[in-house]
Amino acid sequence: MAMMISFICSRWVLSLGIAVLFGQAVISLNILPNFKNLLKEPKFLAFTAIFFLFFIGGFWTADQATFWKGIRSKLPFLMLPVAFLAIPDMHRRIYQLLIYLFVIVLFGSAVWVLFEFYSNYATYIKDWDQPKYIPTPIHHIHYSLMIAISIPFCIYFSNRTFFEAYAKIEQWILRGLALFFFLFIHFVSARSGILAIYLVIIVYGILMIVRQKAFVLGAVLLLFALGGPVIAYYTVPSFYNKINYMKWDIDQLRQGKSISQYSDARRLVSFDLAWKAIKKQPMFGYGTGDDRVTMDMMYDKHRPETLKADRLRPTNQLLHIVLILGFAGLFIFLLILWLSFVGWTGNLSTTLNSFFDKALLWPFVIIMLSSFIAEITLEWQLGAAIFTIFGVLLLDYYRLDEI
Repeated sequence: MAMMISFICSRWVLSLGIAVLFGQAVISLNILPNFKNLLKEPKFLAFTAIFFLFFIGGFWTADQATFWKGIRSKLPFLMLPVAFLAIPDMHRRIYQLLIYLFVIVLFGSAVWVLFEFYSNYATYIKDWDQPKYIPTPIHHIHYSLMIAISIPFCIYFSNRTFFEAYAKIEQWILRGLALFFFLFIHFVSARSGILAIYLVIIVYGILMIVRQKAFVLGAVLLLFALGGPVIAYYTVPSFYNKINYMKWDIDQLRQGKSISQYSDARRLVSFDLAWKAIKKQPMFGYGTGDDRVTMDMMYDKHRPETLKADRLRPTNQLLHIVLILGFAGLFIFLLILWLSFVGWTGNLSTTLNSFFDKALLWPFVIIMLSSFIAEITLEWQLGAAIFTIFGVLLLDYYRLDEI
């Protein structure tokens, strides 16, 4: 419960909650059965392999200090699967309540964001065409991802209400919250979350056509996914200006101008320089802790005018993995993700059908994978925490079907 609140309120409490859960699993009298349970659950076991993959990358890392500092953000991958399996099997309704708590906290934070914005409207609207972010309780990218995650949560539970006596009221509240979060994510205008939720809509539309043979509804969803951003561009001022500034930002790079303080230009440069570095050591990369050192060398060689403060690691999770672990590491990482979330039943069609039957899990996976496009999600404490906590929670939610 504390972890659901701490996503918004305190990273320290978030880390403490993870550590306490793991500590209970390790120091309990059932320590050996807890680890045996892990061995019996291949999806949970595969999840822990993400930690060991990054840990092994430290063996050929020159900058050990950076390695040990960075590996701490991966500890939840090791700790949470063990911790969740050590907890006595909970009823699904407990997980539903935890998700409700998360949604309530998120809604409260959104109200605060709107109140803060409109209380200082003149300040924020001044020079609105200049690059600026609407203030959010935490980093706007991670915040938008949580907003995106909450939308399928609300829709899913609107058809599986908790309070039977007030089922209709609960249903409409959840649907109203889903709509509110959908509109709010455009207001915040963090592109990671917006892209994520439209990808979920596209996948859902395809599933409606392919699996349900609901051609009209599927086509409507696909058209909405294509037209929604266009409508938002012309109706939401913050989104309109964010897109225009992105185009102008990239134009500065094309014209050979300084990339300092230009977010998208800096990202594109980081991609280019990372790829140049990867071509020199493509198989196993430079090691988990040598990403910054390697990128600094590439900046010194190809972009020496770039200030230290403006130098980025490649802001794409998969490209970053290739940089530090090579293509071998990327293949293993993707295999781990497949085994953790999709699994294998012996038949590809059956495996995919089983995965897409899990209407809470697959949208979460789509949202997190989409965040990898323009963010190194797993390299930040909060990004890794969102991935691990909700990933393991949803795996355990569906594990209850199998016991």
